[in-house]
Amino acid sequence: MIKLTHYLKAQAKICVESGLHIGGSKESIKIGGIDNPVIRNPITNIPFIPGSSLKGRFRMALEVKYGDFTKNDKGSGPSEETDHKSLVCKLFGNGNSKRGKEATRTIFRDANLTAGYEEYSLGEEKIEVKMDRTKMAGFQGGNRIQERIAAGAKFDFELLIRVFETDNEDKFMERIEEAVKIVELEYLGGSGTRGYGKVRFEDFKWEKIEI
Repeated sequence: MIKLTHYLKAQAKICVESGLHIGGSKESIKIGGIDNPVIRNPITNIPFIPGSSLKGRFRMALEVKYGDFTKNDKGSGPSEETDHKSLVCKLFGNGNSKRGKEATRTIFRDANLTAGYEEYSLGEEKIEVKMDRTKMAGFQGGNRIQERIAAGAKFDFELLIRVFETDNEDKFMERIEEAVKIVELEYLGGSGTRGYGKVRFEDFKWEKIEI
């Protein structure tokens, strides 16, 4: 069995440059309330970015860049090719649990709102309008209200990579940095093609942690 030798830790500030929407529970929606709220800590009511959302977005960015995904009659799913140059299965885990033979390398932390940015906890409401193409006007009852975290907010990003004795850590860092670039060019969260979720990873840095 190969040995775990050390960790690589990446840290940055996720700077929100256009309204960010990562959906939360709709169970508490009231009449006249927001149709699609953002995810929040159930105790503090402060929004955060789940580590699962970051991991999924980074993974998909690399799968699309390298064409590394699995096609079947249901569509295109997660990568299952362990030795693909994308390193997706090594970094994020194998989409087919039966084929996964080694530990997932990445550990994504939930990204909490940066201290001093508490004013962004309130969020903002954005009305989405469904248009009638013939009347050139909104459908009756077609509006919906989305909640977004306003531009200007910052979140604390942290990622750990397990490095085993046979791993190429430089390639791991390279792939993560490629994913960061793609997310910055595109978006994070939902409705990105409509202007949501433009983000920037500020002061991105690596640290080696010996064990």
